[in-house]
Order: sequence, then C-alpha cells, then structure tokens
Amino acid sequence: YVLALHELVKEKDEEIAKEIVRQSIGGYNLEEAQQNLGYADLIKNKGATEFKNYKTAKEKHKEIQQKHKELRREEERLRELYETKAQAKEASSLKDLYGKVTEYIKARLNFDQLSEEYEAYPKVLDKVTGEEYSAIEDFEKETGDAENSVAKAENEIKKCEDILSKLNLPNDGVSKKVLSELEERVDNLVELGREIQDTEIK
Repeated sequence: YVLALHELVKEKDEEIAKEIVRQSIGGYNLEEAQQNLGYADLIKNKGATEFKNYKTAKEKHKEIQQKHKELRREEERLRELYETKAQAKEASSLKDLYGKVTEYIKARLNFDQLSEEYEAYPKVLDKVTGEEYSAIEDFEKETGDAENSVAKAENEIKKCEDILSKLNLPNDGVSKKVLSELEERVDNLVELGREIQDTEIK
C-alpha cells in the first residue's frame, strides 16, 4: 500500500508523498530515526567476521607451532654437531698420542743402536788406525741427537697423556674411520717392537 501510493505521486509532489507515508506509519520519520540511532542500511554479519578472525588466528597459531618445531629440530642438529666435534677432538688426541708413541719408539730404537755401537769402541781401541776418532765423534753426536729425540718424544707423550686423562671419551666409542686409524697406529707399534727385538738379538 505504501509503495503503491508513493509511486502514484509525481516527482514534484515528493514531499507530499513522504508526508503521506509518514502518517501511514504513525507519523514517524524513519530516515531521521535511522540517522539518530546510527543504523546502517546493510546488516553486518558479525558472526561471519568473528569466524574469519578465528580462522586467521588458528592458522597463525599453527604456523607458529610449525616454526617452533623447526627451531627445535635445528637446535637438536646443532647439539649433535657439537657432540660430533667433541668426539672428533678426543679421537684426534688419541691419534696424536699413538703418533708420539711411534716417534718415541723409533727414536729409542735409534738411540739403542748408537749406544751399542759406541759402547763397543773401547773394546777395540788397540786396533785403531787413526780414523776411528773421527768416527767416534760422529757417533757421539748422533747419540746426543738420539737422546734429545727420545727426551722430546717422552715429553710429548706426557703432554698427550695429561690431556687424555682429562677427556671423557664417549661410551659408544668413536667413528669407524677413527678406529681404523688407531688400529693402524697400533700395528706400527707392534712392528717397531719386533724391530727392537731383532736389534737386541743381533
């Protein structure tokens, strides 16, 4: 009824039409009331907005959790790398120790040989020809050098032993590569031991 009446009135009589409409609804001005109360023409879908905000917050929370997991994995990898580095350092100290022991045995072997040769000279002095004195001086020098080598090797071994005594070697051992290198060092020690025995027999 209201719409039909409004359409029947010409555009120039718009104010009259509005008044008729206003009186038909009890004299209320709906446009003025709408402005005073702050009502909008469109009804906002509050529920849809809240759901959108909830969904966004949930996705953000999920993203943060994922980044937190990645950070934990990175921390674990870093910890493993530090442990591997520490084990490698300990294994390297063991390797150095075996190397020093090998050098010591070689120096000791050389020293023992020179000592035996030097000790033998006084027993054959009645057979000297004049050139033996120079040879004796050479042996004395070589013997002195050998003694210095032995002393140096013993000092290095002592340092390595002091370092190893402070190390906490891992219960599960070290890598196969390191073990292989250590076994090679042990084989060298055994071979040098045989050489020493052969020298003593001779």
